[in-house]
Amino acid sequence: MSLAPRVAAGQVPDSLAFLTVSAGGFHTCAVTRQGVAYCWGNGFYGELGAGDTVSSNLPRQVAGGYRFVTVGAGRFHTCGLTADSIAYCWGGNWYGQVGTDSVTDRCVTAKEPQKPFACSLRPRAVAGGRHFAALGVGAQHSCGVTGSGEAYCWGANGAGVLGSDAAPAMAMVPILVAGDLRFRSVSAGLNHSCGVTMGGSIYCWGLNKDNQLGNDSLDVSKSPLAVPGSVTFVSVTAGGAHTCAIASDTTAYCWGEFEHGRLGIGESFAEHFKQKHHQALPASVDGGIRFRSLSAGGVHTCGVSTSGQAYCWGDNLEGRLGTGGSGFTARKWNTKPAAVKSDLLFTMISAGDYHSCGVTTEGTVYCWGGNGAGQLGNGTTKGSHKPLRVGIAPTLATDSSRDR
Repeated sequence: MSLAPRVAAGQVPDSLAFLTVSAGGFHTCAVTRQGVAYCWGNGFYGELGAGDTVSSNLPRQVAGGYRFVTVGAGRFHTCGLTADSIAYCWGGNWYGQVGTDSVTDRCVTAKEPQKPFACSLRPRAVAGGRHFAALGVGAQHSCGVTGSGEAYCWGANGAGVLGSDAAPAMAMVPILVAGDLRFRSVSAGLNHSCGVTMGGSIYCWGLNKDNQLGNDSLDVSKSPLAVPGSVTFVSVTAGGAHTCAIASDTTAYCWGEFEHGRLGIGESFAEHFKQKHHQALPASVDGGIRFRSLSAGGVHTCGVSTSGQAYCWGDNLEGRLGTGGSGFTARKWNTKPAAVKSDLLFTMISAGDYHSCGVTTEGTVYCWGGNGAGQLGNGTTKGSHKPLRVGIAPTLATDSSRDR
């Protein structure tokens, strides 16, 4: 057995430095610099990967003893990429979002114990034996990019989010994205997916009712569509109904649904309440900030500047922007980037459905926003309008034996 470090509850040992974090629907996962994955928050669907359906307001070590380089939290499932380029997923699998049809676990919720559903309580290798260079984890689907640049997606295929006319309504195994494109990265959102090609172009596919594909001529595309323009991009992030990207000159752009200011383009409140809330073409984020990292959540967006300052914009329900204040003293939304209330410097940030998390330059994880399922990882279920440091549960260890 491999045990979590024996430290005081709620404290992270200095030796346990984190590399990356991902905020999902009601849970969060992070990877240490040593490659150990931890998850916390809602566990009803096995999304914590600890071998059971126990929820936790403190981090739990993911079972299996795998060495991860990154992990992505979806709404009810999680996927991670190991150091040897193998993709593993766990959690709810009713749409095939775990990426394998060999899962035999069954989960039930306290609300509907008579209705068991497919799930994986521990990491399972994604079918096909492919080696992936990057992953993107969405609400009910996931995508990965191979070392040669091919993109594959699996899970729920509503609105063509898997990127192929040949894909079934739900794919239990990875489906090749159409178009013979070569990607360097991919991002999976709520009902759409996007990828950056080797040449710096962005292609998107799936639902487009809010112009999140960067196109205003159709409602759905089951194959990749090029986002128009001459900007060269280095990264893209797909959110609830919007998309954001960083250009090679570190300028941030967003497009799609701009309700509650999630695009960060600084529209006036009069413009905000117009009947049509869509931005079809990439628009530069207000403020002239240079970004190194961006993350599009359900109805908000967060980013880290090249100097390490964290910013968020969009809907501030439950404090997910991290700008401080509470109740009537907190803004309901921001239409342009607002600094997260902290003196901390961050390396990356992740925007979930109702909360946000970031990794500092020292390797600690801080989270803020909604916390009804314990997704802030600080030992409580009380939300926060400012960053709170994530703790480590000393007694919640998991068996490190590998499941292959």
